[in-house]
Amino acid sequence: MTGVQTCALPISIVKFLVSALAAAGAALTLLPSAQAADSQLLTALSTCRATYFDAIAKDKNIPESLKIRDGSRAYLKVEKQPLDVVMFEKPFKDSGLTVTGYVFNDEIIRYVGVPDMHTHFWGLIVKEDWKSVVDKLKGIDWEAVDSRHMSAHANRMLRKNDEKEWKAYTHPQNYEYPDLGASERAFHVQPYENQTMVFCGMLSAGAPEEAIIADVRPDLLYGEQKVPIREEQIVKDSEKAKAKTPIEPGAQMPANHPKIDMENLPAGHPKIDGKQELPAGHPDISGAQKPAAK
Repeated sequence: MTGVQTCALPISIVKFLVSALAAAGAALTLLPSAQAADSQLLTALSTCRATYFDAIAKDKNIPESLKIRDGSRAYLKVEKQPLDVVMFEKPFKDSGLTVTGYVFNDEIIRYVGVPDMHTHFWGLIVKEDWKSVVDKLKGIDWEAVDSRHMSAHANRMLRKNDEKEWKAYTHPQNYEYPDLGASERAFHVQPYENQTMVFCGMLSAGAPEEAIIADVRPDLLYGEQKVPIREEQIVKDSEKAKAKTPIEPGAQMPANHPKIDMENLPAGHPKIDGKQELPAGHPDISGAQKPAAK
């Protein structure tokens, strides 16, 4: 399919990831290609399950210095929060694509009066363009391939805290976030800085159960590292108006301000003849010049 909005997670959240990656763009420098055996990381990543970390443990291309071993699994080192982008010194081939690095973004976004939004993104960065990625990744049932937005997604699933299994899921109309106690995950392909992000995203309204985390991101349960919290406020239009810089009484008209024709004011405008008091906060127009007589 083409011309379809593909963001399986809320657009605002996906845009946040892209803007966050933009801040780290300096790190995304293409490095020389490496002669290495093919990996199977992208196939494992596409499931958005803990098996991705099993594949990392088995992979011979990722340096051991970037791995944290945990039994049969291995997690990738993350030093920065909430976002970390790590580029490999030696890119390697996987499914006919060139893997150049990995990305993790973990954050709890807190709004007053609504459930905390637990946002998690993790995946790989590849050299090829987004459409080549879609074409090369075989066996994936793409739910939408959007040529206009240059993105695609697949494997969108939903699971509630009191459930044992993930279920296929389709967004209702006017969708913004999952229901309280629900987690949604999906596999995404999206361009970035002349490369492509291939990543999973999971969004949870309220804290997900440990069983859900263990099934998808077991690395979050390893060690004592905590997911950072970012507090946000829901600003109403009236509050936005109040936040604007007020005009101080007695302020002079700005430079190059158009002259005010006292005799030809717009229909409905109160007369200004020097006898009326201006509204509180109105700039001082005592120095305004009348236009020359025609």
